[in-house]
Amino acid sequence: MRKVIFAEGEIYHIYNRGTDRREVFGDDHDRGRFVYDLQKMNCPAAVLHSGYFFSRPRRVCSEDPRQTDNAGQKLVDILGYALMPNHFLC
Repeated sequence: MRKVIFAEGEIYHIYNRGTDRREVFGDDHDRGRFVYDLQKMNCPAAVLHSGYFFSRPRRVCSEDPRQTDNAGQKLVDILGYALMPNHFLC
């Protein structure tokens, strides 16, 4: 874990890559789950269950993550993101 102190009002480039450059997004379901959780978990409150289903056939939750009790309370402003098969950038 890095011990970087983030400054308020600054812009940061965040990225992560799969171990050994393996794929982390195998299909559109994986990418949809990432985007859903990116929005759902960008709040100061703990998220105990994102409302996303893991069962097959794969389904997405019909709940809009922006319409929760935490609506309007964001930890960060996400200016953009890109999802590649083996990494992501925000």
